[in-house]
Amino acid sequence: MTDEAGFSWGTTYDDAPDWQIDPHGVPPEDALPPDPEANEPPADMYDDGQSASTDTPEPLLNPRLDWFELFADESEEEWIAYPILPARRHVAIFSPAKAGKSLLSLEVAVAISQGGDLFGYPTKRSRVLYVDFENDPRGDVRTRLIDMGQSPAALDGLVYLSFPTLAKLDTPTGGADLLRHVEHYGCEVVVIDTLSRAVGGEENANDTWNAVYRCTGLALKQAGIALIRLDHTGKDHTRGMRGGSAKEGDVDAVWRLSKVNESTITLECAAHRFPLAEDRLTLTRRTDPRLRHTAAGDPFRAAQDAKVSAILDTLDRLEIPDDWGRTKVRAALRDAGIGYSTNDLADALRLRKILPKPVRDRSDDLIPLNLSGTPVLPDLNPPPDDLSGTGRGQGVPST
Repeated sequence: MTDEAGFSWGTTYDDAPDWQIDPHGVPPEDALPPDPEANEPPADMYDDGQSASTDTPEPLLNPRLDWFELFADESEEEWIAYPILPARRHVAIFSPAKAGKSLLSLEVAVAISQGGDLFGYPTKRSRVLYVDFENDPRGDVRTRLIDMGQSPAALDGLVYLSFPTLAKLDTPTGGADLLRHVEHYGCEVVVIDTLSRAVGGEENANDTWNAVYRCTGLALKQAGIALIRLDHTGKDHTRGMRGGSAKEGDVDAVWRLSKVNESTITLECAAHRFPLAEDRLTLTRRTDPRLRHTAAGDPFRAAQDAKVSAILDTLDRLEIPDDWGRTKVRAALRDAGIGYSTNDLADALRLRKILPKPVRDRSDDLIPLNLSGTPVLPDLNPPPDDLSGTGRGQGVPST
């Protein structure tokens, strides 16, 4: 309680502040009670003692999966280059040295960057970042591209980094460095040739490859970037890739490339996390009229199967869209009084994704899909080119 003099009883003149002694004094701001109308309450009004404004950002929360959206999505596996590379997946291709994996991967990269055919299958056109630590740009890369019939104007979709200066991919800086190049060039696919050249850790240590996934692989996965990693075998070619066992654990598929002879290689999928009907390819290297690999046998042999071909004909007759998932297709077939086994329907839908109707209708290039009568199959196994001559493409290194 205060009197008219403006100071509290029990307070002496010696103890009282000057503004309390002077009846016309004005108290300082820190002596006034808090103003409830103030925009910013004082710090001492917070229980934790923190001020209302802070420079510390809120911690980043990872988005949760939307279960309804996920379950409603009936899309099948999306392919960039069947059967090697699905969209957003990471795969490894390994072989002994000089077996031809760099040559093959360059062909794969070119086909994807242009949306061209690869081993008889169409590819999804995607911009490719090729990170090459192995091959000379003039003696190897340019020579191969010329022999493939390529020109500079046709290669805009292939972003090629030759002997690049990048931080090691088993470090956070390296992962961020690679992703920065991916984003800068607008790429959807990355090829690393070869992975062992891109790390700083011990090749035989699992910690190295766990760090590669943690620092680089995970970032690419989160960005939806597909990856092809080239690698070498160890001393025992049958035991897989050289180095720690964790190297195989963070990829979605592992392909073993084996050299049969100077013009023939095989690709065998040793492991995969997704359904894969075609897990072995026999490829013949040809040089006339251009350097390329062709698949032995019929690349569309699934279409020759009577059950699958009948399903394809039925789906086309019912005008069922190519992008329908299995549940909607099965419901439409059931309404039409038609039933097929789950496996046969899955094979037909997979083939539909790879070969959309405009491609299936190219009867001059593909085998007929209508099984009324005997289909006339093209000769898909012409004799290999004469590799003893000096024609175009001879002497191409196969690393």
